[in-house]
Amino acid sequence: LDVFATTLRALTDTPSPTVRIDLGGVTFLAAAAARTLIRDTAPFRDHGADVEIDATPHITRILQLLDIHRLPQLHLSCRGVPQLR
Repeated sequence: LDVFATTLRALTDTPSPTVRIDLGGVTFLAAAAARTLIRDTAPFRDHGADVEIDATPHITRILQLLDIHRLPQLHLSCRGVPQLR
């Protein structure tokens, strides 16, 4: 979890208007990891930058159930899974 948080902070500590997070290889996402994803991308998103998350169908569904896709500036995508609004 510490490595994940450090990586997220490093990714979002850029002047880029968009950061893409590829969770394609992730098969399990604990609630603590989802919370870290929200918390550690918030400062980046609060400045109007976009965070794009690409995940497997399983992880995408978990994130959708947590309503992460409803957070401002956060975009969730996965082939084969309809996007929720």
